[in-house]
Amino acid sequence: MGRTATMPRAQGQGRGLRLGAAAGQLALALPALTLVALLVLAPLARIVGTSLEDGAGAYGDVLASGSFRASLRATLELSALVTVLCLVLAYPLAYLLNSMRSRRVAHALLLGVIVCLWISALVRTYAWTIILGRNGLVNELIMAVGIRDEPASLIFNRFAVVVGMTHYLLPFMILTLYAGMSGIDRRLVQAARTLGAGGLRSFVSVFLPLSRPAIFAGCTMVFVVATGFFVMPALLGGPQDATLSVYIERQLFHLEFGNASAAALIMLAIVSAIFLVADRVVGLDRLFSATRAG
Repeated sequence: MGRTATMPRAQGQGRGLRLGAAAGQLALALPALTLVALLVLAPLARIVGTSLEDGAGAYGDVLASGSFRASLRATLELSALVTVLCLVLAYPLAYLLNSMRSRRVAHALLLGVIVCLWISALVRTYAWTIILGRNGLVNELIMAVGIRDEPASLIFNRFAVVVGMTHYLLPFMILTLYAGMSGIDRRLVQAARTLGAGGLRSFVSVFLPLSRPAIFAGCTMVFVVATGFFVMPALLGGPQDATLSVYIERQLFHLEFGNASAAALIMLAIVSAIFLVADRVVGLDRLFSATRAG
């Protein structure tokens, strides 16, 4: 009898402890939640309200605008091209860094990659303006070698934008791939070799499939960041390379706040759709665990 009476009491105490723990966790998270509400949710609500001041007219104007469609197409094309280039350039380097026997050398090279992130996008943009300019280093080298007799048009076009954006986003891809590769058990590759697979076959059959979450994580990160670029497309590109960020800036310059807000929310919807696809294909837990591994 006493035993049966203590069971509900113990269950009640356990429930009380769980509620107390949940309240404690909520209290610890409250400052962060408040900060997110003030810095993210409140401005986002203001943007939504501004875009709907005239009903849905701003969205209709934006979607019917030829300049918006051209900016959207340029944004997606540039982001996809830069993502592919970053992956092609970063994967061999990340694999090499992960395969080095001397961890001290690998960490020193990784530090060099991290240092590149400290240089602002504006400084890099002006550096590429000097390098690719009419009298820049590249044109001087081309004419000195004899490839051309006059300077080539290397700036204020898509080529310059792709070069600048790839240079800026390459470290993000390298670090993400390196982190994901660090979590791969190299004994699986060695086991494949002991079973008769050569170096290339063991890489293609074992290591490459295991590194797919890291590849997907790096590509998602680079693509999403590339969609929001403003400085390099505005300063290195031409009129045909105006991205969504440039389009929004021009709408704000002409005091078209409703159109700018609608375009920003459409851009947010595109980025959110990318994350939903990533969650469906890989899963966000695996996606982010690829960046935390190692």
